[in-house]
Amino acid sequence: MELKPFRSLSYSFRRICWILSLFLPLIIIFATFLFFGCSNMQEGYVYGGIIKGRAVLIGEQSENYSGVKVNLNSSVVSSSVTTLADGRFVFTDLPDGIYEIICSKNPFSTANVININVNKSNENNVGDLLLTPPMPPDAPEVGN
Repeated sequence: MELKPFRSLSYSFRRICWILSLFLPLIIIFATFLFFGCSNMQEGYVYGGIIKGRAVLIGEQSENYSGVKVNLNSSVVSSSVTTLADGRFVFTDLPDGIYEIICSKNPFSTANVININVNKSNENNVGDLLLTPPMPPDAPEVGN
């Protein structure tokens, strides 16, 4: 007697098995990606890296340093804030990495700090970043 294992099963059951055999590898790949691909975004994980400092506008009569745009850039995070009256800024909960800060406000020059190494166990204070006023068009050149 010849064995025909699938001949004894109903047509609809064989069809369901055939469809599952097509999609099961895709389901396994998706579940693997979901489990391992999002492992660094676990609930409750706190990054904790901090960068803080102060943008100072040189030549301002009052000490109102508001309105300076502070951009934070890295390969992972890009963010920006605007300073308040005292010029202070803070970026919190940053993932580990190397960052760059760029401060700007028209018509002042820009100030930047590069290669800020952030990890969750340190707080980086970049200090005062000085933005200088533009040179007047009739100002003499230095050194002549």
